[in-house]
Amino acid sequence: MNVLKYDLWENIPGTTNTKPFIMHYVPVEQVTKSAILIIPGSGYGVSPSRAPQEGERVAKYLCEKGINVFVLEYRVAPDRYPLPILDGRRAMRYIRFYSDKFGIEKDKVAVIGYSAGGHLTASLTSFLDSLEYENIDDIDNESFIPDMQVLCYPVISLNGDNYYTNIGSAKNLLDTRYEELKDSLSMENTVVENIPPTFIWHNFDDSAVNVVNSFRYAETLRKKGTSVELHIFPDGNHGIGLPVDDRKDYNHNKKWIELLWDWFCYNGFFE
Repeated sequence: MNVLKYDLWENIPGTTNTKPFIMHYVPVEQVTKSAILIIPGSGYGVSPSRAPQEGERVAKYLCEKGINVFVLEYRVAPDRYPLPILDGRRAMRYIRFYSDKFGIEKDKVAVIGYSAGGHLTASLTSFLDSLEYENIDDIDNESFIPDMQVLCYPVISLNGDNYYTNIGSAKNLLDTRYEELKDSLSMENTVVENIPPTFIWHNFDDSAVNVVNSFRYAETLRKKGTSVELHIFPDGNHGIGLPVDDRKDYNHNKKWIELLWDWFCYNGFFE
């Protein structure tokens, strides 16, 4: 495979401490015009590139199967809302704008997000408010809404009044705007309809992001008629991504990616 880097803007909008970009994993033999964007976890406060088990490792696994895969490096604290979400939207728009160059179909782009990256992923389907710094060029004319979403032990709630909220992610993203935005950016409160098919997996013993996050979001999607596949593993705690260690729980849990592959095929994503 070949790995290429693309900056999302020439002139990055908003104050920033990190340059947002995507890494493109190009398959040797492309078998589908579908594509996948991966958004690693971060707690909205740690560089996503520090989680190779969520980014690079999964990208290589999927790329070796013949899929174009992109991994997003997005801004986190001390950069605050709306910049991380803006970066997620821009990545989707960038991939679609250059879809001909990448050899993909712009209506077959899925997103896989982990932990706080799962919150960012869910925001692409479930939070459609306009953001500052949008609509600055032709790339921004593309849709940022993915065709399918995959949430891996996702942060969903940002309201600290909920016992299942990861308050660290909430404060890192919202900072001084926490009280103003904690409810509207809690994805279980989404008012959006027609949310695309969703795959969710979580570990029941997750001590960092309570599994109730996944339950609440799945229940919201059920009420909206969204197609959802939900898998709960008994243990493995948080942040395991695609593990390589030889551990009983890891060896059991890493079948999530096989279940995901079957889900993609079941939904005709690779046709």
